[in-house]
Amino acid sequence: LLAAIPAGLLYILTVCTFVALTKRIIGRAKPGVFPVRSYAGVRKWFTDRLMELSLASTNSQYATLYSLPWLRLLGARIGRRSEVSTVSHIDPDLLSIGDECFVADDASVGGATYYKGMIYLGKTELTSRCFVGNSSLVPANTHLGENSLLGVLSIPPSSKVDAGTSWLGSPAICLPRRQIIDTFDESLTYRPAKRLVALRLAIEFMRVTLPAILMSLLLFTNILITLDLAESFNATALSLLLPLIYIATSSCIVAIVIALKWIVVGKYKPLITPNWSHFVWRTEFITGVYESAAVPALLDWLTATPLLPVVLRFFGAGFAKRVYLESTYLTEFDLVQVGDDTEIGSNTSLQTHLFEDRVMKMSVVTIGSRCTIGTRSVVLYDSILEDGVQLDALSLAMKGESLPADTEWRGIPAQSVE
Repeated sequence: LLAAIPAGLLYILTVCTFVALTKRIIGRAKPGVFPVRSYAGVRKWFTDRLMELSLASTNSQYATLYSLPWLRLLGARIGRRSEVSTVSHIDPDLLSIGDECFVADDASVGGATYYKGMIYLGKTELTSRCFVGNSSLVPANTHLGENSLLGVLSIPPSSKVDAGTSWLGSPAICLPRRQIIDTFDESLTYRPAKRLVALRLAIEFMRVTLPAILMSLLLFTNILITLDLAESFNATALSLLLPLIYIATSSCIVAIVIALKWIVVGKYKPLITPNWSHFVWRTEFITGVYESAAVPALLDWLTATPLLPVVLRFFGAGFAKRVYLESTYLTEFDLVQVGDDTEIGSNTSLQTHLFEDRVMKMSVVTIGSRCTIGTRSVVLYDSILEDGVQLDALSLAMKGESLPADTEWRGIPAQSVE
């Protein structure tokens, strides 16, 4: 069991070494139009599989300071003091990110275009201080100008986005003005002191390695128990006991994560704090351990069952009775309030925070009773869905909006369906 501690770090290093070496062997991608059934097409397919492996196996290292040298090692050009989270569908060889950019969770940056047996690969460039929101899509051959912003679930209006502009939606609409918080000094947002960098590296080292340690502990414990029981039970009895053993041990992993949440951050409350603050690193530490340990160990298996809302209540989430929940995309648990008989579809994000302008802004998501929220939708903080609201799939409930009772909404951003 003690071997689980070095095993966690060795697992991360092994996966990264395998991905990096394999990426080096298959070569660098070049922009152009190629047949899917060609070496360039196969190389693209292989690169995508490697990035999927990296995201699935070492998810906790993304959105940390360690992700920048990692993506540079894979071929991406990334400027100083940028923040890159769990980007998907990227080709590192064709990606350029300038200084002090922010790419949020689950954004697709530089995704290839497939059409009639051909594949189009193009360079994607984010210039300095760009912001790319959660689950947004930046196609290949796109240029984002300095200080431009692309909102949650959004697509750029064209292949060239002007500097200083903000866009939201699919199709995108220009935001003439938005909430900007500039009350914090740049030493807490863009240009931190060395001591803050060192402290964050230390905390994020634990964030990267602890999930792998916990999963190794889960694996080794199950092996030891199975070997011990195999001396006393026959194969049939043992096969019946193994699921119960796994449920018990994985429940212990979830209990450890629950305890960490209450010890490290306590109860979440609405808050505005700069990116370079202890609280942000603590809450991101809990998010990383939750997503990379608690979710794969047990919570993924509980989606769409009555048990998932019950377990999430121990994290502090406010789920009422008979909630159908097919998503584990929660971060600040105490800020989620969901009423009776509500249905929440798969991969739906109840997003209680944003990181615009290098400032973490978090607040409450309130969902009433008998609501229906479709697959891959996003509900932003400070929004209120009153009783009986239906939010269609792949829709965005804007922050600060109140959707009236018994109405139907659809789109990015969501609009009323008459």
